[in-house]
Amino acid sequence: CRDAVTRGSLLPGPYFVYLLAGQFAEIAGLECGITYDDGAPSGLNDHDRLDVYSWSLCATLEFPGSDPAWPAPGSGNLITWDSINLCQAGTVAVAGYFYVGAYGPDEMRLTVRPASGEAKVANCGSAETPLAPEALGTAVFSAGAAVEGYNPCDRGTAVSAVPTSWSRIKMLTGQAKGDRKSR
Repeated sequence: CRDAVTRGSLLPGPYFVYLLAGQFAEIAGLECGITYDDGAPSGLNDHDRLDVYSWSLCATLEFPGSDPAWPAPGSGNLITWDSINLCQAGTVAVAGYFYVGAYGPDEMRLTVRPASGEAKVANCGSAETPLAPEALGTAVFSAGAAVEGYNPCDRGTAVSAVPTSWSRIKMLTGQAKGDRKSR
């Protein structure tokens, strides 16, 4: 995860940009969006800035957004692996990859999925973990690959959470019913 390259040069050379999920013990699902080319859905293949020529799924199943259609700028996708036979455990999960060309300086950023307004991962037991903005990466394309993108694994900003409930939090803090502290 820490070795992921987050920068690329402008054309003539195209790139494969991988959609990765890391820093979790196991992953069976990923929900996110992408933006590039100033977020304009019409920027999909306009030969201006970043163009995504194709998307290839490496997981089991996907539920791509339709307005705008994945992988257009501002679109989203919900991607899953077979949680029984293909749970992504102890590794960086490769959800898929984009084949892109950079006609001018641009960045491809992971965002929330427009359909839900969330970015999150699910473990192999289907427990979901919301992802904070600092857990979402960016690939930057510039002349000579001079500008570094953002790799959340490289920055030590591991974002993980233990699924819990409000009742459990109250139990841990002594605020459970019948255990209220005097004020």
